[in-house]
Amino acid sequence: MQRGGRDSSDRLYLNRVNTAIPFKNPIVMKKQYTDCPQPTSDELRDRWTQWTQAMELSNAMLMSGLQAQVGPDGDIHAAYRAWYDRYQSFKWKDAIIQEKRLRVIDAT
Repeated sequence: MQRGGRDSSDRLYLNRVNTAIPFKNPIVMKKQYTDCPQPTSDELRDRWTQWTQAMELSNAMLMSGLQAQVGPDGDIHAAYRAWYDRYQSFKWKDAIIQEKRLRVIDAT
């Protein structure tokens, strides 16, 4: 077997010890998906409706959880502001950690 050469199609690959070996039988990947058709206006309206309902349900669940924490006489708006501040602080801490990780990766 010849090592480190080129075949008739000029394709090379490296084996485990980084020696160039000619690639005689290239694998041709077939397209395994079809292009998605553009959604109709009815489908777009339905998707926006579903998204809006999901956001409203999410907000209702958050508010009901906060209402359970503060009780029937508590200030739900203050509880929401406190939750939002905690959420933002965690989000930014995670973003800063991710940025530091990317800087380490870029430096290597």
